[in-house]
Amino acid sequence: MLGYMRAAGIFASPSTRERFSISLVKAMAADYTVIAAEHLESAASKVIADAGFCVKSTVDAVGERLDAALGGSRPPTAPTDHGKRNDWDAIVEKAEAAYRRAIDGAW
Repeated sequence: MLGYMRAAGIFASPSTRERFSISLVKAMAADYTVIAAEHLESAASKVIADAGFCVKSTVDAVGERLDAALGGSRPPTAPTDHGKRNDWDAIVEKAEAAYRRAIDGAW
């Protein structure tokens, strides 16, 4: 199954329960076309930005975007570029900088 997933080069997360999905970041870092469902409590649109696709959380919307991705549709920004900016090393670096500003009173 994993081989089929890798060959497709697409990662779809139609979940409406995840607020922040590290799986989206990992999929972008692997240069997969990412498709996620938008919902009120999700950060998917911020995580993905223009390096993937956020769609309505309906079967039709997810299915249409999957069809487009399988047909070669790619996001405007390379997923790897965006994914690398948001990998764990980058997140830790940003968090550490925020803590240092808070400690130094420069918040």
